[in-house]
Amino acid sequence: MPTFNISLFLAYLLSAMTSVFESVGDYHAAARISQERAPPSHAINRGILAEGFGSFLSGLLGPAVGMTTHTENIGVIGVTKVASRWTMVVAGVLLILLGVCTKIGAILSTVPDPLVGGILASSMAMVVGVAVSNLQT
Repeated sequence: MPTFNISLFLAYLLSAMTSVFESVGDYHAAARISQERAPPSHAINRGILAEGFGSFLSGLLGPAVGMTTHTENIGVIGVTKVASRWTMVVAGVLLILLGVCTKIGAILSTVPDPLVGGILASSMAMVVGVAVSNLQT
């Protein structure tokens, strides 16, 4: 018989609300770094709804890991200066294909850790820069 654990529910609710706040900040930071105007509230609502639906599907299918925006991607947009949705769709499809083709994934796993760390460090530096500029306005 399933049981309802209120403390677990509250912990997940707090986690979900934190994710929503982070996502709203990410939407504004992405707009700022791609030199677009701030997203209107209806666009933010749609984004949060899409993330919530993705989290629901994730929980339904098993892993129970919430879907959310990733701040690192804003750093990638800042470094590459590419903010096209279609570029991101193509990159996502390529990542899915790489997940299916394990031989290619094995080749990519040979990338040295210092190189991966350098890419991550530059991405995080860009995110911090955008966050500081958001605080100034």
